[in-house]
Amino acid sequence: MIKYADLKKGIDMFEFLQDHGYHVKGNMVKCMFHDDKTPSAKVFKDHIYCFTCSKSFDVLDIYSKMAGKDSRAAALELNNMYHVFLGNDFKPKPKPKTAAQLENEFVSSIKKDFEKIDRTMTANDCMEKLMIILTRIRTPISYVSECTQMCLFDLIEGKRK
Repeated sequence: MIKYADLKKGIDMFEFLQDHGYHVKGNMVKCMFHDDKTPSAKVFKDHIYCFTCSKSFDVLDIYSKMAGKDSRAAALELNNMYHVFLGNDFKPKPKPKTAAQLENEFVSSIKKDFEKIDRTMTANDCMEKLMIILTRIRTPISYVSECTQMCLFDLIEGKRK
């Protein structure tokens, strides 16, 4: 559950409006929800109230409209800008690992397990061990470059000799 209330309370409306190019005169601002020639919205610490619209708007309402995003996406962006709340629901999904990162994990894992390979292992045993390591670190062999595969196979073969 997203705790929008914590996010809204944590962002000062005056600061938010200034950061986004709105001119606050006294405690009044032009409403961004209709064509406003003169300021018709009163600015409070955590919201604005537009006398023309007869509605209150908070930072999430305003930013959602400005950015053209839904509430969740707007909340994530506001959180990234103002660093108000970092609860579970606001943590961005981790970026997928690149092929290079997966390859580095693969090589690190092989180095750790390399000591377990002994001279008595057959080539099939070595390949089986390699596939077990790949499965353990959840790395498809397609993510590991041919060059790295060949180097590792050569290392395994050299260790066995």
